[in-house]
Amino acid sequence: MKNLRSSTLLICLIIGTMFVACDDDEGSMSSGTLSLQLSGITQLGDGYVYALWLREGTSYVLLGDFTVASNGILSQSLFGLERERLLAGDGVLLTLEVEDAIGDVPSNVRFMAGDFVNKGAVLLPSNSGAIDVDFSSSSASYILSTPTNGPLSNETSGLWYFNTSTSQSTLDLPALNTNWMYETWVTVDDTTFSLGKFSDPLMADLSDLYSGPQAGYNAPGGDLLEGNNQFPPNLLGERAFISVEPVPDDDASAAFGIRLFSQDIVDVIPVEPIEMEFQELGIPRGLVSRQ
Repeated sequence: MKNLRSSTLLICLIIGTMFVACDDDEGSMSSGTLSLQLSGITQLGDGYVYALWLREGTSYVLLGDFTVASNGILSQSLFGLERERLLAGDGVLLTLEVEDAIGDVPSNVRFMAGDFVNKGAVLLPSNSGAIDVDFSSSSASYILSTPTNGPLSNETSGLWYFNTSTSQSTLDLPALNTNWMYETWVTVDDTTFSLGKFSDPLMADLSDLYSGPQAGYNAPGGDLLEGNNQFPPNLLGERAFISVEPVPDDDASAAFGIRLFSQDIVDVIPVEPIEMEFQELGIPRGLVSRQ
């Protein structure tokens, strides 16, 4: 009888263990995972994070948030959600968020998005759920000139997207929604200076921080004449680029990851605009897969 009771107890323990194991298996099967890969993405300013959202029709559910190190490594690249719900999602959205203020809905600063095809999605800024702009037909050309301190003075210390022959801007850029702006930059001895932000590429930008006392051209660009002990610099051989920036800006002192044009500055004498080459690789992109 004692052996019978012992055998019965052993069987009960085995059966109980089997049920626990089955519950664990079912629990693991019900948990889905989304993996994220990004290229060309940059580190955000203090207090800001990237957030990843699953799109369900016109609604969104937060999958998680993450930061990016200076070497481009993500703090998190795997995100969990109930598997059935994850597999039923229509797409993915990547936003910029204030770290301590992430709500139940995405912010308006929608960086990249993608629609699922089976178990994968390609994330792009051009997706209709994100910036919704195709930058591929953009063009830009520049001159070196310093109109704000008069003619023939430190002419290689200013860079403008302007054609003096036509008195017009040389930028052809698509219109952005109010959550994004363009910004022009130059790098001098490894230090990057903003020349100004703008929404309308055919008009002057919003900054004359380093300019002289006279008027500049009615186009984006600027002079580097005042306000820094490196000024006036010789921009020949330095680098110029144009970025797309979020509004509000996560870091006003650094360019965001979308770099449409970027190249070394060359001599432009006589003053004829130098065409810049569009940088397809300057547009970040991503890939997600779900299982």
